[in-house]
Amino acid sequence: MNGTTDAAPTPAPKQSFTSGRELINAVKTRREEAQAYWKIAKELQGDMADLDGLDAERVDGVKVLWIAEGRAARDETAFRHALYTAHKLRAASKPMKDEAIIDAYEHAYNL
Repeated sequence: MNGTTDAAPTPAPKQSFTSGRELINAVKTRREEAQAYWKIAKELQGDMADLDGLDAERVDGVKVLWIAEGRAARDETAFRHALYTAHKLRAASKPMKDEAIIDAYEHAYNL
């Protein structure tokens, strides 16, 4: 194993434009489409947080990962919940204090 893959990388599709103006117009159109999609994604982002309560795998706000029926993967569940908590703190521009992350880990581990 030398870290290479047998499959050749897929080349980027060739784009051909008959003039510079055509290229500029294509870029403007794609940028406007991307901005429209970004706006929709931002609107939906707030709605997605509300969906966490509907997840059947969540117990006390923690998404539990299962090894087998009735047996939870406690370490992985706790780690992922702590990471999720840290991400939420960062997204809300709040300080990611050790206490908050450790408390989240312990809460998830002790479920």
